[in-house]
Amino acid sequence: MAATFFGHPRGLATLFLTEMWERFTFYGMRAVLLLFLVAAVSTGGFGLDDRTGAAIYGLCLLYTSNKPSYAELIESGSIDVAISPQTVTIGSLLAHVRRGDVVRVHSLRRGAAEALEVVVHGDADSSKVIGRRIEDIALPEGTTLGAVVRGEDVIIAHHDTTVQPDDHLILFLTDRRHIEAVEKLFQGSASFL
Repeated sequence: MAATFFGHPRGLATLFLTEMWERFTFYGMRAVLLLFLVAAVSTGGFGLDDRTGAAIYGLCLLYTSNKPSYAELIESGSIDVAISPQTVTIGSLLAHVRRGDVVRVHSLRRGAAEALEVVVHGDADSSKVIGRRIEDIALPEGTTLGAVVRGEDVIIAHHDTTVQPDDHLILFLTDRRHIEAVEKLFQGSASFL
């Protein structure tokens, strides 16, 4: 008869002890991190207040979890935006597949909506947007132009804001079905009149 550990195979003991040690070190180091963050500088800590230390601790916890559902759970509380590695990866991939000069893409509402940063190029003759006021641009349904980044300035978009060459436009699309229309709108064309 093979040796057992409380009636279970010996291999299970190794597995149990490994899992127990992993849990102990994970939760133990999290507690030590928080204590270190809020400990006084004179005792070797960072000297942060409890609220800031807990916020940093929460970010570390988020990065160790890697589960998108945790990011959604955190966003439902007092934190406005939680970023998961999957969200960042999806945004990077989407920026490469979008047409036009799309610099950044962020998937919102579990992929139902998107936020885009688009750079406009050309001049009033080759672009459908340059030299035009926002109220004169035929944005697709469900598309909002939220801000214009011009050099170092961030301009909240109003109906009378005029788009200039090399502006970075921050767009919000509540319906991803209109992405192709947005891409076409911001692609420069020498034949555009």
